Amino acid sequence: MCEIREGVGSGVGNWFVDNTRRVVGNGHCTYCWTNNWVGRVPLRIKFRRLFDLALNRECTVEEMVVLGWEEGGNTWVWKRRLLAWEEECVRECYVLLSNVVLQDHIQDSWRWLLDPIQGYSVGGTYQFLTSSDEPKDRGCVSMETADHLFTGYDVFGSVCYLICHWLGISFVSSSSISELYVQFTNLAGMPRASHSILKVIWLACTWAIWKDRNHLVFKNAVTNPHNILEKVKLNTFLWLSSSKIQLSFRYHDWWR
Repeated sequence: MCEIREGVGSGVGNWFVDNTRRVVGNGHCTYCWTNNWVGRVPLRIKFRRLFDLALNRECTVEEMVVLGWEEGGNTWVWKRRLLAWEEECVRECYVLLSNVVLQDHIQDSWRWLLDPIQGYSVGGTYQFLTSSDEPKDRGCVSMETADHLFTGYDVFGSVCYLICHWLGISFVSSSSISELYVQFTNLAGMPRASHSILKVIWLACTWAIWKDRNHLVFKNAVTNPHNILEKVKLNTFLWLSSSKIQLSFRYHDWWR
C-alpha cells in the first residue's frame, strides 16, 4: 500500500531507514559511508560529492580507522585531485569524525529511533504509520482517527458535500463517521432499491479518501476534493456496471 513495504516515507526519504541508526562499538559491521552512524544522516548523503569521488566506499568504520581518517591518512583516496571546495568538505568530515572512539569489545548494533528503549516492534511501527503527526500538520487539528480523517480535514471533509451536490441530495453533517454512514445509505424518501447504490457510492468514497490520505502521508502528494469526487464517480460506475444492479445511466450521464 503506497510502497509501505519498500519503506517509502512521507515527504523526502525512507521512513524505515530514516528511523534506524547504527550504534558503533568496534566498527567491524558498520559501513562508514552508507550506514547512519554519525550525525543525522549517512556520510554519503551529507558529503555526496566526496562519496562519488571516494575509492573506498564499501569500507567499514573499523577499516577506515585502521587506514587512518585523520588529515593526511590513507583513508582518503580519490578518483581525481580534489577542487578547493571539495577539500573544505574533507576538512569538515575530519571534524565530524574526530571525536569517534571505537570500543574493541562491544559489537555494533541497531537502534530503532522511534522507540530506543523497547526497540523495533510491529505494533509500534503500525502505530507510527497510522497515527503520524504529519496529517495533523496538514489541516487536521487533532490526532488522526477515522472520524477526523473523514470529517475533520478541510479537503476530505468537503468531499461529502461534493458528492451530495452531485447526487442532488442534502443531509445534516455529523462529526461521527458511523452516523454519516447510516444517514447517507438510508436517506428518507429515497426508493429502497437506491440504498444499495448509495452503499456502493459510500464505499467508493471511503476508498478514494483513504488512498489519497496515503498518498498525502507517504508520497507528499497534493490532494484535491474535486479529484477525489471524480475517482468516486469512476469507481462507482465501474463497480455497479460489473454487478447485477441494472443502471439506467450511460457512462457520460453518470458524470452529470
